[in-house]
Formats: sequence, C-alpha cells, structure tokens
Amino acid sequence: MQTAVGAAFTGVTALIAFIPAVGPMIAGVAAPILAAVTPVVGAELNRLLDLQDDEIGRATLAFSARDIVLLAARQPYAEGKGIQFKRASELISGDGASYKVYFAADPV
Repeated sequence: MQTAVGAAFTGVTALIAFIPAVGPMIAGVAAPILAAVTPVVGAELNRLLDLQDDEIGRATLAFSARDIVLLAARQPYAEGKGIQFKRASELISGDGASYKVYFAADPV
C-alpha cells in the first residue's frame, strides 16, 4: 500500500508542477511533505481497507525424507474437488473461511 501511495503522491507532485507560474515552486515544497506522510497514509489506508494478512489457523504436517521418497515413488494420487494430491492438511477454518493445503510429490 505504501508503494501505491508513494506512486500516487509522485504523480500528484508532477501534476502540481504543471500549474502555470507557481506550479514548480509549489511542487518543490509539496514533494518532501508528501514523501514524509506516505508511510502514515499507506498504513492508515491499509487499516481502513483491512488489507493486513489474517491468520485463519495453523496446521502441521511433518514429512521425513523417507516420507517424501515414498510419496513420490509409491503412493497413488487421491483427488478431491478437482485437485490431485498425495497428502492433505486437516480443514483450517476461521473468519468465515475454510482452507486445506494439498501436497504432491513426483519422482524426478
């Protein structure tokens, strides 16, 4: 978000510079002010739009080297909801959403 705000403020500064007669002078003053407030505006927009990462939950799947070799060499693919996989996490739910993580391993 801060990158987008910074780019927008750079564009605003360039547009200010096009104002006849006083534009370049105003742009010279506005540029450092806008650069200084960019992190604050970016953080506030992030908060207002709720764009922060949300942790839905956690799942742990342990894979030993042997597990990966056996998955790749011997275990057939399963299929669920159009996804082919060899192992899957349990259902992870929170904030009105549910997710699963699917893993596959193929010999190379």
